[in-house]
Amino acid sequence: MLDVADVHTYYGEGYVLQGVSLTVEPASIVAVLGRNGVGKTTLIRTVIAFTPARRGRVMFEDRDITRWPSYRIAKAGMGLVPQGRRIFPSLSVRENLEIAQRAAATDIAEPWSLGRVLDLFPALAERLRNGAGTLSGGEQQMLTVARALVGNPRLLLMDEPTEGLSPHIVAEMKKLVVGLRARGMAILLVEQNLAFALDVADRVHVMDKGKIVFGGTPAELDADETIKKTYLGV
Repeated sequence: MLDVADVHTYYGEGYVLQGVSLTVEPASIVAVLGRNGVGKTTLIRTVIAFTPARRGRVMFEDRDITRWPSYRIAKAGMGLVPQGRRIFPSLSVRENLEIAQRAAATDIAEPWSLGRVLDLFPALAERLRNGAGTLSGGEQQMLTVARALVGNPRLLLMDEPTEGLSPHIVAEMKKLVVGLRARGMAILLVEQNLAFALDVADRVHVMDKGKIVFGGTPAELDADETIKKTYLGV
């Protein structure tokens, strides 16, 4: 589904991603963990081409998208749940969803219509006319996910989806991402919540200073006390 190969990304002269490689298989969740400032969000920005790689290659469903503009990548079937939610607070919940709607590819058996998304998030259905800026933090995060889904992606990029959420909403988010995988969605998940990532991911990577320093299964990471202490502060 996604193949990031030896990617190097800069902000001006700042060298951030220093040869990052990872893959995401169909209907799987791959988590990227690490402290603040190690390049996790830059990885997401590189994949979606907000901050394109200077070297290396990003392949999506066997197509080289390294130099594609972001809108073209989104139209090809990639969705984004950005860090900080990035909703349009002056628009209603309905308007936030309607502007993001995109027809599904013909091979998708159950496309994400507005009605189907609202069935998944009943709290949003009750607030369709409300301004998005009036929602609680948890509701805003659900709106961010719903907005990505109505674009009918096959690969979902999620950047810190549990940030600032209560334990109850984190538990709901866990059910959500596991359910999306069960429906065939592939997910690249950037997280600082180690327990959440270990619970939902099929594979995990740990980043430090722009490089991947660990890659393996959740069980392998959970058993590696050195990696957890050195790079995750656990």
